[in-house]
Amino acid sequence: MPKIALFVALVALGLTSQATAGAPAAEEAELKIPNYAHFMFLAALDVKKLDTFTEKVLVEYEKKVVSEFEIERKKIQDELNKAAAERNERERRRARSRTKKGETELAVKEDEIKPVRVRVNFSAPELEMYVSAAKACREREALARKIIEGLPALDRDNDGVLADDEYRKAASMVRSTAKLLRGLDTNGDGKLSKMEVNPESNLPESAAEAARRDLAFVNGKEYHIPAYDADKNRSLSITERKAVSIAYSDAAMQFKTEAECYEQVARTLETRQSTIGAKYESIEIRPE
Repeated sequence: MPKIALFVALVALGLTSQATAGAPAAEEAELKIPNYAHFMFLAALDVKKLDTFTEKVLVEYEKKVVSEFEIERKKIQDELNKAAAERNERERRRARSRTKKGETELAVKEDEIKPVRVRVNFSAPELEMYVSAAKACREREALARKIIEGLPALDRDNDGVLADDEYRKAASMVRSTAKLLRGLDTNGDGKLSKMEVNPESNLPESAAEAARRDLAFVNGKEYHIPAYDADKNRSLSITERKAVSIAYSDAAMQFKTEAECYEQVARTLETRQSTIGAKYESIEIRPE
């Protein structure tokens, strides 16, 4: 169940100014969102299906919000009722005391128990996940394009072939960025976890860094670049180099497409979330 923050704007009788409720962080970490394949309908600009999907997400989230809020509302309601009961009891005692003493003038009454106004922070955790997924895709797209540009720079002698030190740097480049060729859904379960959409994925920031990062591993063994060094002769021919470039170009295009998808889902979620969240901007709780 999501974590819900209740911000108490009007504090009465020592009630806490902020109450929080929800599941522990470990449970929140289990949240997953569908991967890009689930949104293939967007390629056909089927906005109705996107509206249906986001509505379902927010309806489910709203149910959880209402359930959590009712728990917190009852706590506040109980405190208000207790405070009102104590106030009324003090008033009765003072009235009895005045009657016994024969006093006729009216005593100053205590103020009525004021209502408490709360605001529920209605923010579906899925929205943050889609924003993170889009950001991760944009970063991977940019890195894939850097690899495409950096690969030719390894050919120091301009003979079109990457051999010896050139090959080792190319191998390091491919090995340190291998996850670019696998996409975000690394375990292939059709969903994206927080770990999978985390932009801080320990990828190199540039082609030059990629060419250095795994050099120690590559130098320490007879390493061959998987799938591209077809004859395993520890050199990349012009054709093999082209195959590497095409693979990263395809990855860049795929990440671009997925980023646009997740951005569209996030925008739609945010718009609908704002509409629903308006219902919870100001809720008044009075003593019964």
